[in-house]
Amino acid sequence: MANYCHLSYEDRKNIEDGLNDNKSINQISLEINRSHSTILREIDRNKTFSNPTNWNYGKIYENPNYNSHCPKLDKSPYVCNGCKSRSGCRKERYTYYARKADDTYKEVKSQARRGINLTPEEVYKINTTLTPLIKKGQTINHLYINHSDILDFSKPSFYNYVNIGVFDFKPIDFPRIIKY
Repeated sequence: MANYCHLSYEDRKNIEDGLNDNKSINQISLEINRSHSTILREIDRNKTFSNPTNWNYGKIYENPNYNSHCPKLDKSPYVCNGCKSRSGCRKERYTYYARKADDTYKEVKSQARRGINLTPEEVYKINTTLTPLIKKGQTINHLYINHSDILDFSKPSFYNYVNIGVFDFKPIDFPRIIKY
């Protein structure tokens, strides 16, 4: 198995082709040399929901015995890719598309590298609320426990924001940061 590297578009295309050929998750994982849990997470993260077509839509749902849920979704791989009647299906379904999955991956990767993800109003609110507390000596853990409403980002992001000077307080105001 590969050592923790990102899936490429070719890997995603192989996953989609395997699903379209009704291959099991284990068969797909052996073909692309990835863990089966990686394949399942990829499918679950990037499956696309599809509503049934509008043809006869109202009359179908008037029948109390009609099940609008595709039975293929109840077992692994939880998508309707290999179904032969997928194009004319009148049920709600999920489908995995490699191109959409790759586009989503690239967008998430791009957003994660954009830098500061705070508005000036949020920075002002954090400065006015936390600066007096930090000057009194409160730790970052206490700040996260008591002010989780304004600190809605991770602690490593908080440390990065402090180090690049986003807030009025500096690393020198935190004894533990200086120690390390």
